[in-house]
Amino acid sequence: MRPAKLRERPEKTPTRDVETFPDSNVYLKQSFEYGVILDTSERILNAAEVLFAERGFDAVSVREITGQAQTNLASVNYHFGSKNELLDAVLHRRLGPINQRRMQQLDLLLATQAKPELSEVLRAFLDPPFQTIQEMGTEDATFLRLLARIHLESNTTFTARLKAQFNAVLSAFLPVLQSLLPDLTPEVLQQRLFFAIGSMSHAVAFALNRQTLGVAANPTAILDQLIAFTTAGLSAGVKS
Repeated sequence: MRPAKLRERPEKTPTRDVETFPDSNVYLKQSFEYGVILDTSERILNAAEVLFAERGFDAVSVREITGQAQTNLASVNYHFGSKNELLDAVLHRRLGPINQRRMQQLDLLLATQAKPELSEVLRAFLDPPFQTIQEMGTEDATFLRLLARIHLESNTTFTARLKAQFNAVLSAFLPVLQSLLPDLTPEVLQQRLFFAIGSMSHAVAFALNRQTLGVAANPTAILDQLIAFTTAGLSAGVKS
């Protein structure tokens, strides 16, 4: 994201009726319902997040994003620089806190256990998205739907920019996992961890859609099954 420029003059309070906003633009509708006036960059981020989650990166134009955000085309360039950099900002805004939780949980685990169980290390990595579901609820977890979509799509822009958000976290977790799984080469370990991340995305999508699917499972139960699954997968063929 580009360095912040001089603060722009506050925009006039919009007077558009809430009901005229598209149904997908929940953030803007809520801001008007509760009398909250979001700044331009925040409105753009919210609109981009909703549209990317619904339709993917390639299918959404900057014009559509600015239309949802009730601003002009130049504002994306002013605040973010490009559509790709806007995606970076959308990801970092939400993944930053999730990754911070991952690091905090790993630090706490290592501070209390000299050699933690593999399942507990994986819990530190996999748990934060499910915490977010519990806190936000399935109705408001738009970003988690976007995250699941990125993992499940083959769009190279999506996946490359998402991977960049994980660099610091992987640098912290991989050495710990390697110490617990010394029989695996670094290449195989990284492959298996990416398989675990893919499984996490499916599990998050499953947790978000469980009511639609008629499944009587809660996010905690799904997380427990995911940890059992990924623990077995990462340690397969490793001498005990």
